[in-house]
Amino acid sequence: PFEEREAKSGISKKFGIQGIPSLLILGAVPSGGGERPLINKSIRSFIEDGDFSEFPFHPKSYGTLDSAGGDINDEKCLIIFHEYGDDDDQQEIIDVVKAVSEKCKSMSD
Repeated sequence: PFEEREAKSGISKKFGIQGIPSLLILGAVPSGGGERPLINKSIRSFIEDGDFSEFPFHPKSYGTLDSAGGDINDEKCLIIFHEYGDDDDQQEIIDVVKAVSEKCKSMSD
């Protein structure tokens, strides 16, 4: 609501939200109290797809452009165009990209 503009502005600033609608997910309150941790600031694609199998939707180091949530300008990205391969070809590429991205992520952690 318009009368809550100040609260909306504070939330947007805290979580880096620049556009609406935005949907994020927070973790549980830590056992000692304090602020709930941000798990993922872009879960709209999960909700739109109706795929809740990966709840609570931790960010992945791979995915489709549809699931990127606009982060392709903020992160290093590899985009592969492979439109005319059959399903097996595409799955093989996806599996390789997942393995490489997970290895790169673990090296940077």
